[in-house]
Amino acid sequence: MSKEAIQKATFKDLLNKKIKKEQDQFKVKEIHVTSMDRILTFIKPKDDILLDVIDEMGEGQSTGGMVQAFKTLIYHTCPMLQDMELQSQLEVLDPLDTVQAIFDLSDIMEIGEQLMELVNINAKVEAIKN
Repeated sequence: MSKEAIQKATFKDLLNKKIKKEQDQFKVKEIHVTSMDRILTFIKPKDDILLDVIDEMGEGQSTGGMVQAFKTLIYHTCPMLQDMELQSQLEVLDPLDTVQAIFDLSDIMEIGEQLMELVNINAKVEAIKN
């Protein structure tokens, strides 16, 4: 888009942006987990969680770092996984271990990649690396 076609923001534009941001925080994504043949509901993560995930992904670009970042993202975006009764039944000490107790590597990658699409995190990671 040319500079001439871009308009200056107005007060109303800023208010509309705030409203959209508030609406986006309630965005959900239903993800079909192939190995379970079930759908789990995930919510859009808060900015501080996204920053943690981006930091984890940016450290060395190792596959292990990416998987750990996916586990963090999965845990913090799926309310069912945060249920204390579930964690008790799974006998996990660290709540983040809930993800690994339930899902294998294939599941973690499948869910993680779809969650990255939800928050458009690939673009954010690339922008930080460059």
